[in-house]
Amino acid sequence: MADPAIQRAALKSVLSLPRPLLRLLAGGGVVYRGGRTLDPRLQFMSWQARGGPRLSQLTPPEARLVSAQLLKTYEGAPEPGVAIETLRLDTESGDIDARAYRPATQDPAMQQAGAIVEVPTADGPVRMVATPADFYGTPWAVRGPAPELGQHTEEVLLELGYDWDGIIALKERGVIP
Repeated sequence: MADPAIQRAALKSVLSLPRPLLRLLAGGGVVYRGGRTLDPRLQFMSWQARGGPRLSQLTPPEARLVSAQLLKTYEGAPEPGVAIETLRLDTESGDIDARAYRPATQDPAMQQAGAIVEVPTADGPVRMVATPADFYGTPWAVRGPAPELGQHTEEVLLELGYDWDGIIALKERGVIP
């Protein structure tokens, strides 16, 4: 494997390319995972990794060596203004140590500006981005969780003029939940 310092410099140069170009180099197109757009830099790195052997095909010592060599590529001081959060992920195969990188000022500044709000859900509170616009005389506030699928269907159909027999017929046909 090449010198990690050279690899790090090359990777940093490639990842600084414009995002549309990185997407093109990674096979083109936007990739969605879990309802979110995959960062083109991560899309490019994962596309590049496809050419290498799968860790599951290597012996444990070989897998550890490959992992260590790849991690050396990403070693070094973080970019200015980046905070590293150490995580421990609980998986079926055991705990995995991981690192999350985020702008160092993201949470405190956004929290202080009111850009992040906690929204109640059935599974507990979820942090979300607040509305980007505030209008005089109509202050915005979280009113509650988003409705569950079909939670207000009957009310809306009644307002639209459906009667209960019609609503029941729609339910029996599987048109509404």
